[in-house]
Amino acid sequence: MKAVALEIGAIPFHFDISELESIPEKAKELIALLDGKAHTLVSNTGLGMLVRFGKIPLEHFQKTYDTNVFGIVVGLRIENHQ
Repeated sequence: MKAVALEIGAIPFHFDISELESIPEKAKELIALLDGKAHTLVSNTGLGMLVRFGKIPLEHFQKTYDTNVFGIVVGLRIENHQ
């Protein structure tokens, strides 16, 4: 990912959205890295499981939703952590 980002002039930045308590500090780091401006945000958030549908525990559905849906919302709200 880093090589591709650098190839197109992007700045790669990684953090784990499942660690919600870390988001404000990581957001400050990102905003400082970008000199306070972001023109484009690419969120590569995703979680999945290769199991028969009926065999997937309900807890996994919740974790998948939290990561795949809520994770994108968290990423898009980074500017609120300035």
